[in-house]
Amino acid sequence: MRTIHNNKHTVDFYEAGRSSPRHQIIFEGSRAEALAYEREIRKQYNKPLRNHTPTCDEIAADYLEWAAMQQAPKTVKEKKMMLWGRLMPFFGQIQPDRITPALVQAYKKKRLEARPGIHRAVNLELLTLSAMLKWAARQNLCDQPERFEALPYKKGLPATLSRSDVASLLNAMTGTTRALFATIYYCGLRFQEATRLRPQDVAQDKTFLKVRGKGSRDRLIPIVDDLKGILDGLDMTGPWLFPSRVKKRKGHAMSGALTDIRRPLETARILAGINQKITPHQLRHSYATHLLESGADLRIIQRLLGHRSVTTTQIYAAVSMATMKQATDRLNYKIK
Repeated sequence: MRTIHNNKHTVDFYEAGRSSPRHQIIFEGSRAEALAYEREIRKQYNKPLRNHTPTCDEIAADYLEWAAMQQAPKTVKEKKMMLWGRLMPFFGQIQPDRITPALVQAYKKKRLEARPGIHRAVNLELLTLSAMLKWAARQNLCDQPERFEALPYKKGLPATLSRSDVASLLNAMTGTTRALFATIYYCGLRFQEATRLRPQDVAQDKTFLKVRGKGSRDRLIPIVDDLKGILDGLDMTGPWLFPSRVKKRKGHAMSGALTDIRRPLETARILAGINQKITPHQLRHSYATHLLESGADLRIIQRLLGHRSVTTTQIYAAVSMATMKQATDRLNYKIK
């Protein structure tokens, strides 16, 4: 191990003795961390190695090609940003079998020093790296990776709106915008799920809605009477249930699914006199919380939201408890 300058070092090693190929890894971190990494590399000298183990950046390109065929475009886009934007500048020139706990720890330290408090983002990045290496192991490109230890992170409770705020918000909207946000709330949809709906996804008698969720899993959502009346005013003849405004390109009229929904949401928030910041996903959180407060079973809410596990849904039980605590706190009359 040689120090280049304060926090950058080179770690040189041979695959199997002086006569085998020599590798050099640039390690960023303290001298003590670099020495710890060198010791971990030494422990791996006697491991049988493959004829050719590609580096992480070589694997990343093939992995993203595979992901593009198997996973949702949004997921692939996020993975691409994490791999090429964060992970590969650090791990790219390293073979997967040379990624040790000390190296992972150095990555965490570097990211947190640059931006303190981004524990969740770093955990997602390492989860993406782990998924890539597991895929590579299935392709027999490297050994099965060890589990990366996650940074401590406690997810906060999701922000929700009161029933009266939801009503005020929807009443401040008109037309397609109102129909869109009413559907997001009354059906508990994600942003992508709502904007990709087609007229044929609405049952003819408007009793239920067919939704394509994460992992291309379909679910059926009952349509409440309030929403039926709003959907009656929509044009059901186009390709999208909530189309964007028609744009002209080279003399031809073009239209697509509605994508810009934050601006009308902000306008409605101001008109409704709501002071807190509102995101489309808060309407989904509010839907789940209001159902729970109304006595709905957690398993039913799980199915309506399209969660794989009821554990994900259980967070709304904590939200509901917080709401009930606020209500019962009004019984504090400061009695002496």
